[in-house]
Amino acid sequence: MRESSPQEHEALLARIAQIDEELIQPTMIAEDITQEAATQLLSHSNEQLFMFSADAAKAVSNLEGLYNKLSIPDDNFYVKGYSGDSFAVHRVSRPPIFIRSPCVSLFWLLQPDLLERMVEHRRLRDGGFLARPMICDTQLVPVELRRDARPIPETVWEPYHSLIQELLDSYWSSGVEREIAIEPEALDLVRTFHDEFVPRRRTDFADISSFVARWHEQALRVAIVLHVGLHGVMAVTVPLNVETMAKAVEIIRWFADEQVRILSGARRASLQRKADDLRNLLLTRYPKGVSLRDLDVRHNRKADPINRIVAEFPTIFCLEDHSPPGAGRPSIWLKLKKGA
Repeated sequence: MRESSPQEHEALLARIAQIDEELIQPTMIAEDITQEAATQLLSHSNEQLFMFSADAAKAVSNLEGLYNKLSIPDDNFYVKGYSGDSFAVHRVSRPPIFIRSPCVSLFWLLQPDLLERMVEHRRLRDGGFLARPMICDTQLVPVELRRDARPIPETVWEPYHSLIQELLDSYWSSGVEREIAIEPEALDLVRTFHDEFVPRRRTDFADISSFVARWHEQALRVAIVLHVGLHGVMAVTVPLNVETMAKAVEIIRWFADEQVRILSGARRASLQRKADDLRNLLLTRYPKGVSLRDLDVRHNRKADPINRIVAEFPTIFCLEDHSPPGAGRPSIWLKLKKGA
């Protein structure tokens, strides 16, 4: 029997990979899946995918990099899927996959310990993933079983089921992109909502600015859901109005409060690490204190974060006016308190 050449062997492997690709069926919902497999499903499903899990323990492990040799999070797929940015996945054993405009929806139900683990994961927090989903802790408490509990009435369930089916038939299955118009007043409301938090992103929200930057985007997305729920398949023929946008902003304000509350522990721990680094810097380099200007120029330590550290740890740090000898300009110095 004639042995195949390396070129023939590679051609056969490429053909097998092509056949495997062609056997992938369109999929609407996925759960326990790697980033690469999810990209394959996207390419066969009009670049739309719903990531749903009623117990997201395995999904979170995959996100954290369970199958990644470097043990770093596989969050690129979700970040791109939220923003709709194009991306490509290249693998040696199969042709590259190009995704032009992904649309990924995510709904995970998970236990509090998993949420805490994700929030404490610095890469997920600072890399952008956690800034995108709307997160809340339901804080459920045990209650007695109600004897008068009733199922969802059929008069509610049936129209809802019909609406979802009509939307899938009209939008998901068609593969045609359509645009919903937005009334100018509704856009003004979104801009006002965004601008409301700009000053705080420079001050007390500076460390979570990437989270706050998404709030107005999320309001737009929720408004679209509410708009489609009201108008069904006719949603593209009716402009999204200011009343619907106001309801979406109200919903996002609630989620924003939840997000800030959930992040409070991680924010405190991050500020503690920065305070420890700053204290070590002062002990080793500036035991008599240093000006805020020198900290900025020589160490890239900005005044606003330092002010927050001083306010949070007043028993360790203090700020003092410092007047140099001669005609030099006075400046503000950072010093360690005695015994700190």
